[in-house]
Amino acid sequence: MTTAASSRAGERSDRLFKVLASGLHVIWSAGGRWERFFLIAPGLFVAYSITLGVLATHLFPSSSAFPRVLLVALSYAALSDSWKTPILSAPVLRATIGRGFNDSDENATLMAAYLESLGRGGHWRGGNILSVVYLLTMCAWALVAIDFPFVTGLNGFLAFAGVDTAFLLQTAIDATLAGRPAGRFPHSTAEARLLLIGNSQSRQRAARWN
Repeated sequence: MTTAASSRAGERSDRLFKVLASGLHVIWSAGGRWERFFLIAPGLFVAYSITLGVLATHLFPSSSAFPRVLLVALSYAALSDSWKTPILSAPVLRATIGRGFNDSDENATLMAAYLESLGRGGHWRGGNILSVVYLLTMCAWALVAIDFPFVTGLNGFLAFAGVDTAFLLQTAIDATLAGRPAGRFPHSTAEARLLLIGNSQSRQRAARWN
């Protein structure tokens, strides 16, 4: 029984690895500069954070900086929308259709059509810019984490964790609100359908005026 369970677990792991490898290949082959950069951005940021932590520990052994910098790396990975938004462009979404990656291929098709209706090569440029801003902000936050007690006067890892969590939540809220007032990016399939219809009607009116 144990052997059978281990075999099933191994098969699931193999399938998961194959799906992951296939998904990465689809994104890399169908995407452009935005998609490819943010596909590797989490790994680059983790490497950046670990390098900072190791250097800080070597140069300032008493600073206890490594756990703080590592938490910043985990925080960046946790707010996945900040790096998934540039990846999920119209070309990538269309490339995933029919491959078993989507819960609903219909939803993926609708979202791709909406992104294409923006007329920017199937990208949400505002979201991409927000993703760059967030990445740069987290790079700066990792530097602050090295000498956090000196900068803020707060000692202890828990104090930093509290500030980091508050910072992460506020950034998530700001990113959400930044997308909604402009009405440029849907947060559900129903919203995407409505916006797609609205964009189509706007183009028709513009064509009549011209």
